[in-house]
Amino acid sequence: MGERSTRRETLQRGVAASLLATVPEWAIPALGQNEADIPFTDIPANFNPGDTNARSRLLDIRKIDGLITPKDQFFAVQHLGRPEVDPASYRLQITGMVKQAAAFSLSDLRAMRPTELTAAFECWQ
Repeated sequence: MGERSTRRETLQRGVAASLLATVPEWAIPALGQNEADIPFTDIPANFNPGDTNARSRLLDIRKIDGLITPKDQFFAVQHLGRPEVDPASYRLQITGMVKQAAAFSLSDLRAMRPTELTAAFECWQ
């Protein structure tokens, strides 16, 4: 069962939501006069974001159709190349601020139950 809220917290949230609804239209960013939203259209014909031989996998913005990017379309950037991994000797070590340090082989990791996580990533420069 979810967390319970007090009547006071519920009232405070309702008042906050009501105040947000009173924000005037002029305070919301919009396009300037005589400006138009122009779609990004200068993608070269030979653009192949799914190239498995490339050092990076890029997001094809032409395929965006919602808030969730499918796994097979998610981008990855490898500035320093991909490391060579010996499957027989590889170990993933978990140390630091954990209750108990652990090490896992590739076969240990593959034997684990997969878990899906919906997460948002934003880049700010």
